[in-house]
Order: sequence, then C-alpha cells, then structure tokens
Amino acid sequence: MKWLAAFLIGAALLLTSCGSNETPEAAFLLDEAHQASNRGDYTQAVKLLGQIINQYPGSKEATIASEEYDTFKDLFRYEVEARKQAEVQAVKKVGRAVEIFHQKKRRYPENLDVLIPRYLPARVKDPWDNPIFYKKSRNGYMIACFGKDGVPGGLDENRDIFIQNGQFVSKLILSSK
Repeated sequence: MKWLAAFLIGAALLLTSCGSNETPEAAFLLDEAHQASNRGDYTQAVKLLGQIINQYPGSKEATIASEEYDTFKDLFRYEVEARKQAEVQAVKKVGRAVEIFHQKKRRYPENLDVLIPRYLPARVKDPWDNPIFYKKSRNGYMIACFGKDGVPGGLDENRDIFIQNGQFVSKLILSSK
C-alpha cells in the first residue's frame, strides 16, 4: 500500500510539473527583465520580454511577459521623452548664458569654461552626462548636444539638438573659415 501511495504522489508531482508551463530559462529571463526595468533600462527589459514571448510561447512567463511588454515599451517612451526635454533645457541654458555674455561683453565666449561661475554655475551636461558642445564661429556660435551616444547623428534618444546663433536649427551650418 505504501508503494502505491508513493507511486501516486510521484505521478501527481510529475503531472503537476508538466502542466505548469514553467521553464527555468524563461523565469531567468523574466527576472532579468524586471531587474533591467528597476535600473531604468527599459530597452533591455522590452528586448528580454520579447525574447520570452517568442521563445517560450504558452509558458506562464510568456503570459506575464505579454502583459508587461506594452507597459515597459510605454515606460521606455516616457523616459526617452523626459530625457529629450531635459536635453533641450540643457542646450537652452547654455544658449542663454552665451547670449547674456555676448550682451555684456560684445563678443562671444571662446569656450564654455569662460561662463563659469558668473553665467553658468558649473559645466552643463546633457541627461546622459555627456558634455554640451560649443564652438565660437566667425559669425556667432554653435551649440550641440549629441544625445545618449554622444556621437553626431542618430534618432530617438541618440538624436542631435543644435542651436546656431540663438536659434534651434535642424543641422549645423559650418562656415568655411
């Protein structure tokens, strides 16, 4: 009788584990996605959730990933938008300081360090901790922020923002001299 009870318990456990649709790999990826989200790395979280959905369809983790996927994509979009707005504000702040310096001195500063501390309290950086680019030109000045990657060119969070002589422009027009 004991062997029959042990057999039935073993069979029940086997059937329960087969029917649960849980996979350790998917559970690990789901945990990684949640950790990425907690760090604010929504790009990685969305990537991992998509991987779970595609590689482990029908699993409990894929169901959870499907429910969270759009939310994380929205959080990523909101984060990118907030950083874009902060990026615009950083460039405007530098532009205002350059213009005030020009009004008072009748010339543009040679570099941004000249503006510290009187016109700017400290070196201004973008939301990704990259420096703001400034160049005095023959006919004025140029200010640029090169987005998250800090490299000219890019889209979304890597997009570039330019001010030339106090005006936002879609690209910098460099003078030949």
